[in-house]
Amino acid sequence: MRNTFLLILSLLFIGMEAGAQNLVPLHRYRSRDIEKYMISQPRNYHTAMKPFVIADTSRLFKQTYTRNGEEKNWWMRKLRYENLIMVEKENYRLTIDPVLHFELSKNRDVEELLYRNTRAFMVAGRIGQNVSFQSILYENQVAFQPYVNEMIQTKEIIPHAAKYKPYEIPVGQLSPVGYDYSMAEGVLSWNALPQLNLQFAQGKHFVGDGYRSLLLSDNSYSYPFFKAMLTIGPLQYTSMFAELLDFDLPHGTESGYRKKRYQMHYLSWNTTPWLQVGLFESVVYHAEDSTGYSGFKANYLNPLILSRTAEYGLDTKNNILLGATMKITLPARIQIYGQYVLDATANPSAEQVTAEETRQGYQLGGKWFDALGIQNLYGQMEFNSVSIFTYGHSSAAQNYTHTRQALTHPMGSGFNEFVAILAYSVKDFELEVQGNLARYKTKTAEDISAGSFLMYDQEIIEQDDLSALSLENEFAYGHMQLSYLLNPRTDLRICAGAALRINQNINRESIDAWVFFGLRTFLSNQLLDF
Repeated sequence: MRNTFLLILSLLFIGMEAGAQNLVPLHRYRSRDIEKYMISQPRNYHTAMKPFVIADTSRLFKQTYTRNGEEKNWWMRKLRYENLIMVEKENYRLTIDPVLHFELSKNRDVEELLYRNTRAFMVAGRIGQNVSFQSILYENQVAFQPYVNEMIQTKEIIPHAAKYKPYEIPVGQLSPVGYDYSMAEGVLSWNALPQLNLQFAQGKHFVGDGYRSLLLSDNSYSYPFFKAMLTIGPLQYTSMFAELLDFDLPHGTESGYRKKRYQMHYLSWNTTPWLQVGLFESVVYHAEDSTGYSGFKANYLNPLILSRTAEYGLDTKNNILLGATMKITLPARIQIYGQYVLDATANPSAEQVTAEETRQGYQLGGKWFDALGIQNLYGQMEFNSVSIFTYGHSSAAQNYTHTRQALTHPMGSGFNEFVAILAYSVKDFELEVQGNLARYKTKTAEDISAGSFLMYDQEIIEQDDLSALSLENEFAYGHMQLSYLLNPRTDLRICAGAALRINQNINRESIDAWVFFGLRTFLSNQLLDF
């Protein structure tokens, strides 16, 4: 069935029409399988901008989905091979599928079983040959691991989501047993031209070829955006305008949280069949007044990359981020990739702070598909380093965040991290082993389970004293997971495994160890390795 899954990636949600584009779900398992097929092709595909657009990958898969097509049992077909509901005519197609994440886990230091209960329905389809759509609404009730609870209490948000409602608060305990929250995603995609795709959506993005992204990742909650993607020859150009939320800004007279205007441009160039390079620019626009209001201006619609840097310069009240990516494809299905990020925004009130001169980060990693000549053996190693105060701004309205979460790496800034992944699949089974090591700085020992999410600390800036960030923390994380693929159309899997997390400094040590078992539709990353 796994081979079948690889063959029908291009058919997900919208059928076999290459003209009707839609998004491949933003999960690393699916991205990994698509990249494996891409690396075997003579042409160089654009892989840094994710989610992938299905029409970009459909040309890789020439075979028709036929496996077990004659299965007579309706229940078995729906469980193992088909969409739950599918209506298809000449000019439209509609599919409806359940999205599940049921999981039980046992932490060595928690008496009760911890759990995740996520239910959703995914509605997707196409209208004609050029318009497609997808919508998912999640309902969640979750009892997290203790270190995640501590982070939730600190930031008052759910990782990768937003606000929540606690329930079942036991007597004598500081943290709630469970959290109730919702998530929503949706996209309307239109092929205005064969080379031009336009999207109106609520969702996330990931820029880069690594496990992490230092430019833009899916770490935060989904956000509304408009995106245009133009592909001409060896060039692919993406321009996006989005609206972010800042939970740290005061409420105004209107309801809801203050909004932040965000714009991103990314140019990908296949210079040769083995080399791909990219140029990245983004900006979080400055607030118009002390309450954080940021109105809409006509020049926000300017789609040209580097135009914001040229217009405002590097010393600006807007928060401008510049970056570059590269990917080198070597023989034997080996890829070397990397990123560089420069926070170009200077803070006029902190010109003497040394960190102002080094607000940058870099990534270097490698992937090996069919490693050592063994089919379906995958290996990846990656190093990430980001200096203190990168992504930050003296105004909370311009921090590179959304719903109080980093738009890039979950640790924010001021860290060094190494990640190693080894995965092997046989038929429908896949075994994955992962290990993370990191060092980062914080002000206090209490930050140990909240991550080193260092944006601007105004007290440190005003005192010109970086010694307050001298508390070194060491972080280690590892997990092993065995999964069984039930349905390739929705990537429904049975999974079981174990995980260990250690976080310590000279004043405190936090250790979490747990085992888990679950049934999950792998449509999005829910990474908790921070």
